[in-house]
Amino acid sequence: MVRYRKIIAYVFLTSVFSGCTDEISVFTPGPSIPVVYGVLDIRDTIHYLKLSKTFGGYDDPAILASDPENIFFQDAIVYLRPVGVLRKIMFESIQGQARDSGYFPPLPNLSYQSNAKLKEGRYDLVIIIPETADTLTTRFVLMDSFWILNPRPGFRKFYFYEDPIPFTWNKAALVGLYEIAFSLTYQEVLIKGDTLTRVYCHRERIIPESLEQSDYLFNYYYYSDPFFADMQHKIKKDPMVNFRKPIDLSFSITAIDTTLARYLDWYNLITDDKINPNGNIPGAIGVIGSKETIHYKNLTLSPVSQDSLTRGRYTRHLGFVINWDW
Repeated sequence: MVRYRKIIAYVFLTSVFSGCTDEISVFTPGPSIPVVYGVLDIRDTIHYLKLSKTFGGYDDPAILASDPENIFFQDAIVYLRPVGVLRKIMFESIQGQARDSGYFPPLPNLSYQSNAKLKEGRYDLVIIIPETADTLTTRFVLMDSFWILNPRPGFRKFYFYEDPIPFTWNKAALVGLYEIAFSLTYQEVLIKGDTLTRVYCHRERIIPESLEQSDYLFNYYYYSDPFFADMQHKIKKDPMVNFRKPIDLSFSITAIDTTLARYLDWYNLITDDKINPNGNIPGAIGVIGSKETIHYKNLTLSPVSQDSLTRGRYTRHLGFVINWDW
């Protein structure tokens, strides 16, 4: 015990007489880390990748964020390389859509774009950053194996009223998550005479394990109650609105690859020494993944579905009227 008391006394006296200050450095600016994001769809005609970087400093964060040089790398080279093929698919730097007002500058909002027609298979994403003399490389698979049996392309009327609505698509080994997204476009006619166009969106994500399945197919039964129940929270009763009228309906079904699905489920992400919890791109934060989206556009709600919209328990207070032109 005496020995330990001597050690404690020595540590205490050393700290008192060593001339230490009472200032503690809680932040020290370090090197920027690349931030990469890309979700590629073989059905798209234009493909996009996002590249930015982390930043830090002793100035006000709002001032640091307003400088594009703190957000973007200069003169980065971005391309895809099909595995086993001596070819580069180059991505060009473009100024994307201006951001909303905030800390980050509206422009430039840099991203990288390619108009090349991509084929199914394995690709290497390569990013060369001259500013830091770094080269980022990662491998991923571009899917082209998703197709839908029901509903068939070309159908027009959607029957929300008949529960459940059956969907059928093929089983694909690379898919880790599915998403069904509905968009209802409607007009708001105000009491003062103005007409506004708005869009209500509803999404549901489905894991393959929850689906009814046969040897080659998945079956999913969609119940319309969540669609209308969610609407009552996203569209509010407004005394300035005379009535609302639906004018267009569309929906899409998306198959998401296992890599992207894994990182979308961030809060349940299991990490160990072999896995980068920051994404699947070594040396960076972010994810490159693959999806396939099949769209159904220019649909109409059936009369019974419109009746649910105008008089149903969830939405009857929202002022919707039937669109007799459908």
